[in-house]
Amino acid sequence: MQVNPDIFKANDIRGTYPDALDDAVAYAIGRAFVTLLKVNKVVVGRDIRLSSPPMFHALTQGLMDAGADVLNIGMVSTDQYYYACATLNQAGIMVTASHNPPEYGGFKMVKQMPEILGGDMVQDLRNIVETEDFARLNRHGKMIERAREIALPEGFTEKVLSLIDVDALTPLKVIMEEIAHIFGKAGEVEWMDGVSISFDNFSVPSSSGHRWHFNVRPSNTEPLLRLNVEATSRELMEQQRDAVLKVIRRES
Repeated sequence: MQVNPDIFKANDIRGTYPDALDDAVAYAIGRAFVTLLKVNKVVVGRDIRLSSPPMFHALTQGLMDAGADVLNIGMVSTDQYYYACATLNQAGIMVTASHNPPEYGGFKMVKQMPEILGGDMVQDLRNIVETEDFARLNRHGKMIERAREIALPEGFTEKVLSLIDVDALTPLKVIMEEIAHIFGKAGEVEWMDGVSISFDNFSVPSSSGHRWHFNVRPSNTEPLLRLNVEATSRELMEQQRDAVLKVIRRES
């Protein structure tokens, strides 16, 4: 099978969808994953990207055709995915392109927690895809839909909170951009096991046709926090940038 070699990175697979990475490649990666690791169960989750549902379908079909059962945990964050792999003690694949722009798709793969599938094994996977040297098994895998109930979400929340002293926390103010998140509508969650949270919603109505998102992250070179805002127009970007900065600076 001819495939773009550039999508096979050091520790994951990423490429623009559907030109560099399409459903046919996703299907082949599913079959190659089972062939390489010789597993009969695989945890599979996905992110919120529009390309993720069709890629999820193609990937899981490949996994099942190769003889593996799919433990479907649905739409999750990356840390929830890793938690599910550890809790269920299984290999896993998450359909996600991480921080890349919306037109990208990809896969984060786990051999067995805490070991991800990376380095030379990514190239081994690529070789199986290119040569189509897939294992031939006598069984067809099945989709297990209740995997999410087993692994998430209460157990994940309890695990995270067990790592900190909840009583030492002061109430948190969370800025949430609603367009690109997977945790429900702003204002739905007001507390979580003793952690007080208030939400400010900066979403743009979907009917407007506008899209924007932001993130705040530490600078790699300076003792600063960097605010990154992307939008479909400069006017929208500046408007939402100022709104977020106002909350960060606690201005009325």
